Amino acid sequence: MEIEDSGKKKSRIRSIENQFLVEDGRIIVENRDMDNEAVGMMLFEDIEAVNIKPAGTLYDGEVEFLLKKGIKLNFKIKKYQEEDFVELKSLLGK
Repeated sequence: MEIEDSGKKKSRIRSIENQFLVEDGRIIVENRDMDNEAVGMMLFEDIEAVNIKPAGTLYDGEVEFLLKKGIKLNFKIKKYQEEDFVELKSLLGK
């Protein structure tokens, strides 16, 4: 978690190549490069389901966001990142 100037905590969840900023009913997807460039945004109400394929010791897992428009967004995750996405899934109630 990071702290803003206003004192509020900003929740950042990381996958292998991206990070997710969870705030104000939306998820902002950013690159994990030096510039943290935003590459997309999802509103909580647009997310129909969050599917998590568990990661193992020798292979990466996967998180799939299913959006109402039939769009699927897939992100690769490591084992240690999995519990953050399980927590996000329960926050969304999906």
